[in-house]
Amino acid sequence: MYAKLLAVWVGGLLLASGFAQAQSLGGPAAQFFRVQWEAAERPEGVRVTGYVYNDLMYSTTNVRLSIEVLDTSGRVVAERSAWVLGDVQAGGRAFFAVPVQMKGAMYRVSVSSFDRLSREGP
Repeated sequence: MYAKLLAVWVGGLLLASGFAQAQSLGGPAAQFFRVQWEAAERPEGVRVTGYVYNDLMYSTTNVRLSIEVLDTSGRVVAERSAWVLGDVQAGGRAFFAVPVQMKGAMYRVSVSSFDRLSREGP
């Protein structure tokens, strides 16, 4: 019974890895992307700007950011999603600028998902 369940699980994992290109990443995204950013207060509100660096050997598209607004205790009080415009080439970077509705004590920015394009390099 255990071997059968394991075989089904491994088969599903292999099937999913072969066909799924959209990747939803919480914490593990750090191994594929780096995000350098700053939050600046402007007359129209807070704007988070920065760059997403693609450390994959693949170009990516549809890169989606998760921007969390934190209070002084580190609790998430608001969240915003935004797209990085255009493709992010393998080893390259892309700029983003996202207005945030609520001012926070801190912010957290991460890549939540992306679609893989073509492989580049050797």
